[in-house]
Amino acid sequence: VNCGEVYRARDIFDYMTDDDFDLSRVSQFKMLFSLESRPAANQRSYNTMLKGLARQGEVDSALDLAERMRNLKLWDGITTNTLVSAAVSSKDFHLAEELLLNYTVAVDNDRPQRNSHKKRRHPNVEAYTDLLDAYSKASRLDKAMATLKLMRQRGVEPNQHTYSCAIGALARAKKVTQANELLRFMRTIGARPTTVVY
Repeated sequence: VNCGEVYRARDIFDYMTDDDFDLSRVSQFKMLFSLESRPAANQRSYNTMLKGLARQGEVDSALDLAERMRNLKLWDGITTNTLVSAAVSSKDFHLAEELLLNYTVAVDNDRPQRNSHKKRRHPNVEAYTDLLDAYSKASRLDKAMATLKLMRQRGVEPNQHTYSCAIGALARAKKVTQANELLRFMRTIGARPTTVVY
């Protein structure tokens, strides 16, 4: 998947998940594969294959695989983030919003992480940020700012990258005063602005 050879990844994934897999499909790697000692796919295997499909723009195939994951109880925050990213890349904002509505992970933000006094990073902050940024780049400031508000309502704490995207959205819309206000707000809550924000 990381090398962009999703068709090979799909062969390996099918080998791990399909009881009727035909070994001749992977003849060049035959010595590595055996139907007797086949490893079982786990949550990470599924999410990796999902990422490959999403990167290829195969949204329908990604949704089908995600449905299998849901049935197998393997759906997690990474699954949601990957699907939202695929939906955003294909400019299907309605699908991205629907996924976030139905699959935002519930997290107790008041409970600190193990061995830390910091609050837990919400597993779906990346997905909300992707949607906010996509709305910004599509010149839909109202939807970008609504996404920022929605995050907070759903207990998804924005991070530095989220605020950077929001400030970028305001800047694109020539809302300099509001961008400065958001920058000041970032400082008051302890989110240090990065060079990109400035």
